[in-house]
Amino acid sequence: MRLVNIGETATRIMDRHASSHEWMVWINHRLIAGDGAVGAREKADIADRLLAARAEPDRVKRFLAGFRSPWMYPAFFVPPFNHGKKLPTILGQRPGTHIFSANSHELEILRLLVLFAPDDPKVRDMAARTLDRLRTTCFGFKGCEKGECFDASLAALRFLAAATPGEREWMEGLIQKYHQHFHDKKRSWQIKWYYGLCLSELPEEMARYWLARYPDQWPRPENAPARHWKNDSALAPALAGILRRCPGHPPVAVPAREARLRLPLTYG
Repeated sequence: MRLVNIGETATRIMDRHASSHEWMVWINHRLIAGDGAVGAREKADIADRLLAARAEPDRVKRFLAGFRSPWMYPAFFVPPFNHGKKLPTILGQRPGTHIFSANSHELEILRLLVLFAPDDPKVRDMAARTLDRLRTTCFGFKGCEKGECFDASLAALRFLAAATPGEREWMEGLIQKYHQHFHDKKRSWQIKWYYGLCLSELPEEMARYWLARYPDQWPRPENAPARHWKNDSALAPALAGILRRCPGHPPVAVPAREARLRLPLTYG
């Protein structure tokens, strides 16, 4: 499954029958890059399309049957078929486990639903039950340094910032665990960028505190492979968007091609 290019229109994506995962990635890239406001009608349309991707109970049951700890995995949005490969994250990272891939898929979709349809009873129920589930997981509650649970904890953090921004102690526990173990081993380059994205979406006071404490953790252009700044890169607009979100600091200079991108996004 390829990354969806932000240059594609919603009509083109619909015409080629994109999966729920492709829709989720496209919407995220559009929002991160600041590619125009999202009006109320469009929010409703996006929410309806994502809600339609909720898996039937039998499919969820079959998916969870393969795991010894089913509470560690999605309960609503089972990853679509991808020829046996794990789904990439919104920044193109290729997970090796369902702990990371499947949880990232569901939490990113639920996050968009919380933003676009917060009063929908189905969304409220799924969000509440997902928060309960995360409290029972190692990666989602206090963070975990083991394997890809480390990566999945950031997906949980980003969801929490949208679904329950008042849970400061919970979110700070995940952030602290991230900093304690980031240097334990070589990480994928996308991890620092995704952390920067999470940081930019936290309450401003909280984001400024963590940025001041660990300034080296804010991504810079040289922290991403040069190929992702080329004209045909699907990631370039999103990476430029992240750079422009640095809380409380002047934006870092980005490659000239992306200078036109606007952030923060204004929701209509």
